[in-house]
Amino acid sequence: MNVQEIAEQVVTKNLRIGAGDQVLIATHDHTIPLAEALAAACYRVGAIPLVRLFTDGLYRTMLSEIPDDVLRKVPTPLLAAYDHYTADIALSGPKDPAIFEGTSPARMAAMYHASRPITDKARERKVRSAWLMTGHATPERGRRYGVDHRAWEDFINEGLSADPSELASAGQRLANVLRGGKQVRITGPGTDLTVNLIGRQPQVQDGIVDEQDLAIGNRQGFLPTGFVRV
Repeated sequence: MNVQEIAEQVVTKNLRIGAGDQVLIATHDHTIPLAEALAAACYRVGAIPLVRLFTDGLYRTMLSEIPDDVLRKVPTPLLAAYDHYTADIALSGPKDPAIFEGTSPARMAAMYHASRPITDKARERKVRSAWLMTGHATPERGRRYGVDHRAWEDFINEGLSADPSELASAGQRLANVLRGGKQVRITGPGTDLTVNLIGRQPQVQDGIVDEQDLAIGNRQGFLPTGFVRV
């Protein structure tokens, strides 16, 4: 799939964006072409997009130079904007994972603290969300992880083209098993873990965020997708 095809699918099928929607698109510098295509797809269906740019250079500066107390500050204009957004789309990054080398857990926790009120408001208002993994398949990440980034790209694009109805059908079968059970035992080499299922609602990730998902608090779709979580 090319960027235009991905954008059309995310907007019209995965998030079902239409006239009246206000959409935030968060992009990194290396995913700008897809962000542009997503914004254009939003306009075509009558929605109003806003593109927010985040660069590797800025990310590196924040992690290496900015004090923790500044990183912990909540961006209040963005928080207020979530009174109006009805959907958001995040394009994964950064491009180069070397940015994280030497970063302290406290610094990452400070950035998480700043974003938590925004996440909470988005959940409260049932803002439909999609997180695309396309930005992870970069040459820099490929070299770091020892994989062919072109093959990685092809794998992601193939996953994005999966039929959501087939994913939903398979996911519901597994969800029904989990819903009727009390425990799950996970075993493997060196692994024997038992977890409780009682009172926990399984969520099917089939790539489409619909009213049924929103009703159980499942507002975010991960793309490509195809899993059940509890």
